[in-house]
Amino acid sequence: MTAYSAAAVATSFANTAALLAANSPRRSEYFLYVSDSHIYIAMCLALAAAFIPPLAFEVWTSSRTAKTVGDVLPRVRGQLADRQLVAGATVLGLAAVLVHIWSSLSSLGTLASVLFLAPLFVTFVLARAGAHRNVLSAYACALVVALAEAARAILFGYLRGDAAAPFIAFVLGALTGARSLRPLKSRAFIPIYAASALFIAYFGAYGAIRSHTGAGIQRLQAVQQYQDELRGTPDLANQTVLSRLTTINQLSQIGRLVDEGGELHGQTLAYLAYAFVPRFLWPQKPAIAKGAWFALKIGLAYVRPDGHISNAINMTIPGELYLNYGWDGAFIGLTVLGFFVAALWRTTDFWRAPRNVLGTAFAFYLMWPWIGFSLGGDLQIFVTIIAVYLVLVAVGLVLPVTRRQPVAGGAAHVAYS
Repeated sequence: MTAYSAAAVATSFANTAALLAANSPRRSEYFLYVSDSHIYIAMCLALAAAFIPPLAFEVWTSSRTAKTVGDVLPRVRGQLADRQLVAGATVLGLAAVLVHIWSSLSSLGTLASVLFLAPLFVTFVLARAGAHRNVLSAYACALVVALAEAARAILFGYLRGDAAAPFIAFVLGALTGARSLRPLKSRAFIPIYAASALFIAYFGAYGAIRSHTGAGIQRLQAVQQYQDELRGTPDLANQTVLSRLTTINQLSQIGRLVDEGGELHGQTLAYLAYAFVPRFLWPQKPAIAKGAWFALKIGLAYVRPDGHISNAINMTIPGELYLNYGWDGAFIGLTVLGFFVAALWRTTDFWRAPRNVLGTAFAFYLMWPWIGFSLGGDLQIFVTIIAVYLVLVAVGLVLPVTRRQPVAGGAAHVAYS
């Protein structure tokens, strides 16, 4: 919940900046498709998302019910010796990067999602091991996997957040491993700071050209050309990281849809009837793409000749709850979200068992900032979390248990100065 709350603070700060720019020349940077008459509803939903889940999380973890449910839910367990962890995790992370470049593995559904998340899991687990147990090789390998995954996202991916994700995983892993802010002064963070500066500087240009150019070096050349052409020009393509973190646009549109057409009473949740059927058993299973549906609904997308929708916009969790069930649904649903995360967090034994590799990986998935940010998808995230949980529990059952063995040179300390 610390990660969740930090993300909520960032979103709230971005929303405040947007409101302050409402009557300035920078308005177009923040208000891309806002419904002006529903900004108040948008702000109330954003505040509800910031406060209710952390409070519910705290209530749940201090209740007797939490212990009862915690005893019933299987733990996510899988422990490796440091030597096996560093070697095996690094190979897994880099292999997942290469597979992601060559194939989408769309027929595997959630299994493919877990595989493509492997570089983030690996980065977080290794960074945490490096900071917690002073395993220098783990720290170095975490950085290598993070850089490889970031390069893949920049050259071959589509979402800008995917390029930042591995560095966020590294930072979270190091900070939770050290249980302090000391790693921020480490030399290992120099590449992180450099990458962050580039990400912020080229954020708008990359977003403008990513769907109009090829991949690889050609994409980088197009980004630089676009950046040169638009430097100093107020344009929507110059959208910044801060303006991207706002939720005013989509939440105000949610308010408009409810105001004009009423609540949907669960219409966007029909996928729950088949969501847990594995795609390899049902290759023709309908795609769960409510973001595309929402973009089409508010007039910011169209249906291509091949039947696919041209754009996708996240409704956000509070937004979809309000769209379906109004304020009652938003308050109850956000409370359930806090309970839900708290119950699954207990299965990771995050602080009690720092050598639990799979538990640490799942804990990262639960604290993943895109869930914390109100931009965090929509209600299908519940389905995805449950699916990832079940996959990792299953992997833990077959993962060989090894005794604790130090890495050669494992006593080496990570330089924090």
